[in-house]
Amino acid sequence: MIRSHTVVEALPFLPVDVTPAERQTAFWRMSPAERQATYHRGELTFGECLRWGARAPHEPPCLDGEFEYIAALTPEVAEARA
Repeated sequence: MIRSHTVVEALPFLPVDVTPAERQTAFWRMSPAERQATYHRGELTFGECLRWGARAPHEPPCLDGEFEYIAALTPEVAEARA
């Protein structure tokens, strides 16, 4: 599922009406396992995933050597999931 960069969804333990800066601060206070769980629940925007991969490239899940959130947009992965 592709999420718009304007979507601000709730992170665990945070109200939805937080600013993007507050949301980002809360995200980086999480442990790596908590960040991965938040990703797997689909609670991150694509932009947040990109920032995560840039700052901590060893944390996001990968698929065939590419970040999963990027690989999911390729036709090969989309066809395999269909």
